[in-house]
Amino acid sequence: MSGCIKLFQEIVNNVPINDCKAVAEHVLSSITYLFHWTIPIVRSPGASFFHQTHFYTIYETFAYEWTINFIGSRQWPEMRTVWRLFLDHCKIFTQPSPSAIVFRLQLIKNEECSPQITSVPDAYHAALFSNGNYRLFEGNPLLASLIEELGMYSAFDINSRWYGGRAMLTIEMSFAASNFQIQMNKTLPIQSLLKDGDFRKKLKDIYEHIEPDFIFKTLNGDIQSYKSLLYISSPYFRDLLSSDNITLNQITLNYNREAVLQTLSYMIFGMFESSEIVDPELILQMLKCAKQFQLRMTQFDDDIGRVLAFQLLNNLDNLDEIIKILSLTHRQQAYYQVKRMCIAIIVEKHYQRFVQEYNSNAVGEKLDIFERLSSAIMPNLSPINRIHSIYRGVMACQRILHYKKI
Repeated sequence: MSGCIKLFQEIVNNVPINDCKAVAEHVLSSITYLFHWTIPIVRSPGASFFHQTHFYTIYETFAYEWTINFIGSRQWPEMRTVWRLFLDHCKIFTQPSPSAIVFRLQLIKNEECSPQITSVPDAYHAALFSNGNYRLFEGNPLLASLIEELGMYSAFDINSRWYGGRAMLTIEMSFAASNFQIQMNKTLPIQSLLKDGDFRKKLKDIYEHIEPDFIFKTLNGDIQSYKSLLYISSPYFRDLLSSDNITLNQITLNYNREAVLQTLSYMIFGMFESSEIVDPELILQMLKCAKQFQLRMTQFDDDIGRVLAFQLLNNLDNLDEIIKILSLTHRQQAYYQVKRMCIAIIVEKHYQRFVQEYNSNAVGEKLDIFERLSSAIMPNLSPINRIHSIYRGVMACQRILHYKKI
């Protein structure tokens, strides 16, 4: 943590609130989020009632979107109001299920307040999504409080004593801290990070002492390699180095040396030469080179994305580097998860500086970046708009951090 208290309303449990040193001696164990939603109790007589809102649960590199639908509809033939409350997560990406979730409702008008009703939702798991929707149906104590228990009429009926007041709905969700922390469950395919004894490292060490017999001529320099490794590593080179081309010992490629070197290293040894690949032109050339060499593009893209995430985690406090990665991932749809992480970190750690420096009044490179990040097929989904909308959705949510001593 960069400090004891973050940029929005937050409570730190089990640690002295003004002692940052004490925070450092504890480890984050769980996070609780509280979202308070004020709903006006007003509607036309006999009409259906519908309210919807959004909020975000965010911490460090992850921001998760939630949608609440509060519905009161007239049912035929009974002609009575049936109430439903739905809490849905954004269904585009997998999100963690809360370890605990509670709904609370209180009706308020002038100085009068109803008793607060607390209810746990009925959770179910839809076939298409790993996490369920959280629903309250008719008969649930919380929804029943809107009907008979508070009088003869629904609270949203014009004859109710609560009509013209407001309903305060509070949603409390608890998560394990690990749900908001990236898990590097595999060794990154980067030469400097491989452990001694790793077979990939051993293979490279063996060939360090063998005379190269193949040359790649690139736009800005040559690369030496080995026919035997090229032949067994790619269908492209198996065709190229067939019996008809047995004497072939070099080819010319229309790519920069670094792009070819990184791609060859991945193709032959299963690792990148370095993690310094955060450059749009470099990655674009690597992708073209990988397609020409007939690599498995899904795995290649995945591992580039993991390297970008690694670079992101090493630069959490460096806004300019985060913007650089965001600009790159905005161009390449395959790295959308890294793009979401960049947006979450900007909201979490750098929002004020980001707004001040990257806007329509900026000049030079920062203006170019702002305009690039403002563009999208659907303008409301551009990185700039997402950063602002997530920030607003986060500010409405109180966050409680629970620590345990190390």
